Amino acid sequence: MHMPVEPAAAVPYLTAEPDGSWSFSLAEDAVVYGLGEMPRGINKRGWHYALKYINRKKIEKAQLILITDDMSIKNVALNLAFEDYSYFNRLFKKITGITPQEYRTSYHS
Repeated sequence: MHMPVEPAAAVPYLTAEPDGSWSFSLAEDAVVYGLGEMPRGINKRGWHYALKYINRKKIEKAQLILITDDMSIKNVALNLAFEDYSYFNRLFKKITGITPQEYRTSYHS
């Protein structure tokens, strides 16, 4: 059972783990329950902003990995819990203005 959560309280549930992975307790709820069945107390608008924030943080982490590690872009996406590689590429470009490959190449040239 979910406790009521205010939309502004959604953000603190995004945490970086010591191993470099991310913990997304509310994002996991979104996957399990879908946007139509959010935890009580979070309206669609609040949930939308929380997911937007989480995605932005995940892309920021991807940017760091892309310039500091030679991990494949597909593995970067998978490590950041993006099951759909195409979605990861589209979201990355939407947020940064360039593709993950273009981003990596711009830092290694």
